[in-house]
Amino acid sequence: MRNQLYLSVLISITLNFVYAQQFTPQFTGLGADGITSPYHMVAIDENTLWASASNPNGEKFGDGPNVIVHTEDGGSTWKSDTLPADNPNAFTIACISAISPDSAWVSSIDNTANYPNWDIKIYATFDGGENWQLQNVAFSDNESYAGQIHFFDHLEGMLFAASADGYFQVFKTFDAGNTWDRLPQENFPPLIGNFEGDIDNGYYAIQDTIWVPTSEGRILKSIDRGTTWAAFDTPVPSNVIFEVTFSDS
Repeated sequence: MRNQLYLSVLISITLNFVYAQQFTPQFTGLGADGITSPYHMVAIDENTLWASASNPNGEKFGDGPNVIVHTEDGGSTWKSDTLPADNPNAFTIACISAISPDSAWVSSIDNTANYPNWDIKIYATFDGGENWQLQNVAFSDNESYAGQIHFFDHLEGMLFAASADGYFQVFKTFDAGNTWDRLPQENFPPLIGNFEGDIDNGYYAIQDTIWVPTSEGRILKSIDRGTTWAAFDTPVPSNVIFEVTFSDS
């Protein structure tokens, strides 16, 4: 009887916890123009969230309309922005980073041309998506494509790009993205394989620390806002780590 009572209490507590953790659907208004797949989200606080979305039915990933959606009232209302690309129906949003309801950055790939001649573009907004401006990044070769972008504050950010020259291609900015400089090779561990430098999986950042999974089953970690990096082996096979999450630094 005592065990049965304990089990009943445990089940009751568990059910109450599960019930309290139920998710509430949020309707963004996407779908009217074939834009039905939000795929990268950044939550600033309990009310503010930015997300990128695209048409999942294109011939290539990202074909069709690509937009940014964001909310400032916990999802009750949403605003949709289209980036000012030459052809807004033919580019892929690789990643979005936001630090406030006003400021966000997007890394994108113009795929009107065939790889490796993709055009890499970075867009930024500082007025809540009313206007998006193009930023310039000097990639080291024409076989690069934009990957993860992250800003630590209003000025300092970093960008991963695919590398074809033997070491990780990471750019940093200290002026909100107006200028970008590539970090030197000595700031990184040696690459494993030919494609470990293609960083396009989900990263995780807490304050000055950031973790990034690679295509070779390793985790890259930086504790100085992406300036210097160390690599950690994992028991996970290569090319299967898509996201990483940590509870603290």
